[in-house]
Amino acid sequence: MARGYPDFEGDKKGLSQEPGWAAFEATDRNFSLISANLAWEDDDTSDYVVPAGSTLYITSLTFAAYASLAADANNNQHAEVCLQNHTTFATHVSLGGNGGNSINLSKPIVIPGGQTFRLYVESKANHTIRIWATAHGYEV
Repeated sequence: MARGYPDFEGDKKGLSQEPGWAAFEATDRNFSLISANLAWEDDDTSDYVVPAGSTLYITSLTFAAYASLAADANNNQHAEVCLQNHTTFATHVSLGGNGGNSINLSKPIVIPGGQTFRLYVESKANHTIRIWATAHGYEV
């Protein structure tokens, strides 16, 4: 071994082969929902059932709202996006905005295995809009 360098040939118990990574690291989960032509209070949802034995952690949410028609581009593009545990009917985050918004959560939303995570979008505009929403997280 060269002087000043760690002994990489020594104890290797902290290493794992690629198939074993899942036991030590989380799997990224990104959920996107794109909804077009939503009028006042029209909504759309995307559901994900967390596999039994796993736990889903949601860490951030972002969304953008655009006018469906060019003639409405100068109007307000109000929308609301929610992160919910649809099994327990709990809304964990409700985020609104004109044209979009985003939030990084200081504490992740936890959805246990066997329960349903729901990404929910709703138009609050007085004309038709398109909403693009993405929730980011990981699953262990």
